Amino acid sequence: MINIKVINPIILTKVDWQPLMEKAYCSAHDPDTQLDFVFLPKGIESPEQHFWESLQMTFLMQELERVDQETADGVVIFCAADPGVVAAKEYLHIPVVGILETSVALATLLGRRFTWLSPLKCGDGLILDRIHGTGNTSRLASLRSIEVPVVEMDEDGDLVRDRTIAEGRRAIEEDGADTLIIGCTGMMGLAEDTQRILGVPVIDAGVAGIRMCEMLIKMDLSQSKHAFPTPRKNMKRRVD
Repeated sequence: MINIKVINPIILTKVDWQPLMEKAYCSAHDPDTQLDFVFLPKGIESPEQHFWESLQMTFLMQELERVDQETADGVVIFCAADPGVVAAKEYLHIPVVGILETSVALATLLGRRFTWLSPLKCGDGLILDRIHGTGNTSRLASLRSIEVPVVEMDEDGDLVRDRTIAEGRRAIEEDGADTLIIGCTGMMGLAEDTQRILGVPVIDAGVAGIRMCEMLIKMDLSQSKHAFPTPRKNMKRRVD
């Protein structure tokens, strides 16, 4: 049995995402893989921009320090901005996967130009910086948003679906995209319909991250400690 800890770097407020995600991603892994969804006890409800992400980082690092590396086989940081992914790769020796880095890599295998579909335009700077960090900015056709905050996505599923398809169509027709990434775990369950209607590959970033982590575990691969050296243990700190 494989156990993957799926860390959502948010707090739960008016939406209880856990049962929704457990249902939406129940088929995103093999039968012998168990997903353990975790949310943060403190912090913010959505790391939409650099400011909010920075505010959240201490609480995310505290959660990473609670990971039992003897019982967990891998970790997925379940936010499309990949907050704390590099830090997690340094701290942990089990495989750590970010869903942005994974879905962007997958998009480059499936097409020549991809569009990133996200909840809000105000987050474009954060996403663009992350994509630049993957070295694939030249393959980016566009960033497009549906202008629905993550915490409101459960209120009108049809609106989220329709806007996702509409923005995906504009990305293909106006921006020259040949591949789409649904870049928010709150936009779960939209990839299949969007792909069927628009006729291009559509990647669910959450599914991509889970599957990548599962594959790394089965291939007995993890991040290189030459690239991501483990932090020293005797660092003085005050974070309480």
